[in-house]
Amino acid sequence: MSDSSPRRIKNKTKQLEKHLLNLVAGERQTATRLISHAKRQNPGKSQQWYLEKVIWDLERDRGY
Repeated sequence: MSDSSPRRIKNKTKQLEKHLLNLVAGERQTATRLISHAKRQNPGKSQQWYLEKVIWDLERDRGY
């Protein structure tokens, strides 16, 4: 099975969603807003890309 199989992508996306929610203290509205902003700034990417971008930006800004 390749790393880009639909099941692995879905599992990775779920893991990223959980990580993002942990970073924003469970605030779904905040997570949604951050993803929406990333989509406006970088159109045409995958959902996984947006999640990774938002997480990376938060961790960078927090000095993790």
